[in-house]
Amino acid sequence: KENTMTRLPLNIGHRGLPVSAPENTLEGAKLAYESGADVIELDIYQTTDDQIAIMHDATTGRTCNTDLYIENFPLSTLQNLYCNVGFENTEYRNCRIPSLEEYCKEFQDKDVRLFIEIKSYKDSIIPLTKSLIEKYDMYDQVSFISFIDKQLGNLNEVWPEATTGFLTNGILDEKSSQEDMLQVRNTIGKYNATLNPGYSGYGENAIIASLSRGISVYPWSLSNVSQYSAFFFGGYSGLTGDDCRTLSSVAKKVVLNNIDKEYAIGDTLSLDASVLRYDRTYENIKNVSIEILSDDRNDEIDGDKITFSSAGNIKFVVNYEAKFNGNSYNLYSDVIDMDISAESHANNGNNKKGCSGSVGFSLFFVSFLSASATLIFVLMKRKQQ
Repeated sequence: KENTMTRLPLNIGHRGLPVSAPENTLEGAKLAYESGADVIELDIYQTTDDQIAIMHDATTGRTCNTDLYIENFPLSTLQNLYCNVGFENTEYRNCRIPSLEEYCKEFQDKDVRLFIEIKSYKDSIIPLTKSLIEKYDMYDQVSFISFIDKQLGNLNEVWPEATTGFLTNGILDEKSSQEDMLQVRNTIGKYNATLNPGYSGYGENAIIASLSRGISVYPWSLSNVSQYSAFFFGGYSGLTGDDCRTLSSVAKKVVLNNIDKEYAIGDTLSLDASVLRYDRTYENIKNVSIEILSDDRNDEIDGDKITFSSAGNIKFVVNYEAKFNGNSYNLYSDVIDMDISAESHANNGNNKKGCSGSVGFSLFFVSFLSASATLIFVLMKRKQQ
């Protein structure tokens, strides 16, 4: 169907959830995760005691109550500051500068990734970060991004298997796809990196040219629902934005809850379907349709019900039309693969009439044995008395 979403973009919380909590704080990162972020983006510097501090700017003045140069102090000194500018009179007034290790402890083994932006120019930050990620066994949960060409080169030397993304601005201009792709190749090709451009200055031609060449594109940094909506339907791999709550209630996957039962000719499967939303909650849905993929089948479909007319294998998918910001898109379930039994009985798994006789007899027999045992017990007790 038109507007089918075969892969939805990752919801990337830019510095956590800065519209609701101080940026690049553990509190903001946790809030982003709870609000539906698939990925939390953060920025790192190296302290004088070789710890990894999380902060966007090289200095603390914009976000903290004291202005210090991050890389001139130990982590303990930095964590004495309040990272709360703009939130002094809120529940987040006591936020502190977090370390990367604190993020690792919080998000290890959770269904979320970290996009770690390398802000420092120090070569030593790469092996320090690698050791920390290996300590918490989070290789599969992290990717590294940077504007700094040298650091992506260092990362390839020290940790060549790590996933990387090149942050860029202005290399896509929508004038010539050929020229755009030459610039992209020269920029990210040597690192086998993803393309992470600022969100403005390009459009459909650039993304089609990128996708057709197998390039993953992660635009940044979106700030309102109109921008999220425009890029959501664009085929991008992920959307980095300041308010990941924008996608919280958006449907991302169709889930079926009652397909593990056995069915036979004449049985009707009434779908119990829901959608998984970005905020990791489920919502029951009714207006779904069934599309049979198997050839030579004449099963009866009535809305969200399918009655099996013949034995053998059947493959089908379930479609759901979802909406985001007034725009519709189609989601499909995974392919359902079932073997229908030749033994006919009605509504197997829903109303097993064909089995009612044997079930009824079994219940009668069990009741009879139980009553008999009780009677024997009573008679024996009377005899003893």
